[in-house]
This record gives sequence, structure tokens and C-alpha cells, in this order.
Amino acid sequence: MRRPALRVLRRVTGEPALLLGGPRALLLQVAHPKIAAAVAEHSDFRRRPWLRLWGTLDAVVLLVFGSAAQRARAEAGVRRAHDRVHGRLRGGAGRWPAGSAYSAHDPEAQAWVLLTLADTSELVFERLVRRFHPGEREDLWRDWRAFGLDFGIPGALLPKAHAGYRERLEATLESDMLAVTATSRALAETILRPRVPLLPRRTWEPAVSLTAALLPARLRAAYGLAYGPRQRLEGEIWLRAQRATWALAPRARRALPSLYASVRRVVRPAWLEG
Repeated sequence: MRRPALRVLRRVTGEPALLLGGPRALLLQVAHPKIAAAVAEHSDFRRRPWLRLWGTLDAVVLLVFGSAAQRARAEAGVRRAHDRVHGRLRGGAGRWPAGSAYSAHDPEAQAWVLLTLADTSELVFERLVRRFHPGEREDLWRDWRAFGLDFGIPGALLPKAHAGYRERLEATLESDMLAVTATSRALAETILRPRVPLLPRRTWEPAVSLTAALLPARLRAAYGLAYGPRQRLEGEIWLRAQRATWALAPRARRALPSLYASVRRVVRPAWLEG
């Protein structure tokens, strides 16, 4: 079957500015207790978060922008990694009782990850890059859906229209499918304030304020993220500074595939080689 062109998805995710939405997408994902357990128990995310994030970026970029051979290799690498991820929840949370089985191949969990990526890309692109043209949101979701179908997510879990996707997203955000656990909060601390030698914790606070501003209110409160006047001002200043920075950068230099290719000459995730 011929692969969809993903033109709008490539245009949107080709902006490195969207990397600033990464923490938001990750916090949405680990608000799902099964995903949080899978990440905590089957990765070294807490010890080496940057390598984990690089592996995720590596897969997404190759799957969206890569050649047929690169996509096939990336898909195989992701599936090998997912084969090892399964277990049972140690404690109950939300609708999930203790002992509930989880797996990285769970279609509902995979669909939730895709929804978080679609929502974050849409939100951050408009906040940091430009407003969407008429019909562009619909096209963007259509591309995300095609991407998910291509990866094996059942079509029944991915509404065909943008309005249906928004309804499913909002319903999930308000449902007991999500429940921020102690594991979720520990992962969030690593995501928001990674330990880097010689860098004080305060270094990350503007980015933390930006992430708090981008999160839905319910999850912001569940993660215990402060969002008073200082954080609002700090987040807005950070947002405007980043928007101005990316607007001034030459388009060729700020294209994510070009930036990614430069970094990938030095770094190559071991999971892709396995």
C-alpha cells in the first residue's frame, strides 16, 4: 500500500520550535498510569532522560521524513523495543485496578500517545510559529491519523475528522483513563528538571513555567505545577523569546530534518542498531 505523503505533518513537525512542546506531550502521556509504569519499569529514563528523548526523536523523524528503508528500519527498531515492555500495575489508579496488565503494544495506549503528539504539535505550532490557514488543522489531523494507521493503530481508535479527534481528546482528558500517580510525578520531575552537572535547578524554571502554561488545567494541578502570576509572566516571556528567536533564524537552518541530520552524525541510538 502506498504511504501517505504527510505534507502538512512534515511542514508542522519540521519546525524545531516544536521541541519545546516535548515536555508537555510527555507529561500528557505519563498521566496514563499504564504508560507511566511502562516507562518507569522498562527504561533508564530517570537516569538518562536525554538519551531516551533522543531515541524518541530519532524514531519520529525517521518515520515522518525518512526514506522507505529508513522507515522500515525505524519501525522494526520500535517494535523490538516494544516487545520487551509488558507487565502489571503495582497499584490501582483511575479506572485501572492493581494488577492490570500493560503492554507497549496496547492499541489504546498507542492511540493516546498519538493524540498527545497531534494535540501538542497543533498547539505549539500556533503559539510559536504561526496561525493555521483555513483547512490546515483538518489536513494536519488527517496526516497524523494516516501516520498512526501506517504504524498499526486501529482506525476505530482514530476519528476520521478533526472535530472527532478533538472530542476524543477532551473526553480522555476529563476521564478516569488518566490519573497522575506517584510514578507519573517522579517521571515529570525528571522531564522538567533533569539533573545536569554544573547546572542549578533554577536553570529549568522558565521552561517549566512554559510547560505549565501549555498543560490542561486539570493535569497542571495534578502534577502540582505552580501557575501563579510569576509563572504566567515567566512562561509568556519565554514563549515570546523563543518565538522571536525561531522567526529570525534562517529557514534552512531551523528545519528539523537538517538539524537532526547534523546531530545524528554524532549520536546514534543503540536500539536502532539492535
